[in-house]
Amino acid sequence: MDYYKKYGKTKTIEIAYNMLKSSKHKEDKSFVSNVHGEICEVIACITIMDYMKHNPKQTKDWFYMKGLILKDLTNFNKFTEIDIVLYTPQMVYVIECKCYSGAKTLINECTIVRGNTEIDVYAQHKLHTQFLEEHIKYGRSTAENTLATQLVLFNFSVGTTQDIRSSKNRIFMINANHETLPKLFDFNKNLATVWDMNFLRKVNKILIGG
Repeated sequence: MDYYKKYGKTKTIEIAYNMLKSSKHKEDKSFVSNVHGEICEVIACITIMDYMKHNPKQTKDWFYMKGLILKDLTNFNKFTEIDIVLYTPQMVYVIECKCYSGAKTLINECTIVRGNTEIDVYAQHKLHTQFLEEHIKYGRSTAENTLATQLVLFNFSVGTTQDIRSSKNRIFMINANHETLPKLFDFNKNLATVWDMNFLRKVNKILIGG
């Protein structure tokens, strides 16, 4: 974050890509996975911050949380963590960050296929979103059938990604990166207001123990 504030988004992303390509510690797969995951989350946050910086009027009520831990309201022994939640008057974006190197294909609702491995991102993320919706649902200012939350896969990684999902699934869980996430914000900026931002701020404060 400090590097971004000093040098800007473009140079920060260049450094991040170089870190992903580094062969240091490659024998420690767990360490590399954790570091790459954190890099992905930081770049997602920087993408949001940079958009807010350049669109101050549009984003004056926006705020986001990284690493939001939620309790299941039906089972108090069950917790989940959401990588990033971005709260806006038009939409709450629930963002899952993934950083897998190499050639990747997106199938079904949102399953990442990488070699012989399949990671069902949608199933995991849908559960996260349901947890969040239970906490914030009373902040809606419109009917329940209005789209109010958007699932997002933030995919910042080395290698290619081919999205062969249906049009419906591509919309239901957006595949985004540092270049396309701002375009999603632009596309949704003229949507009707759905959320009471004061309510969301109060709920978020409670969720983080404030």
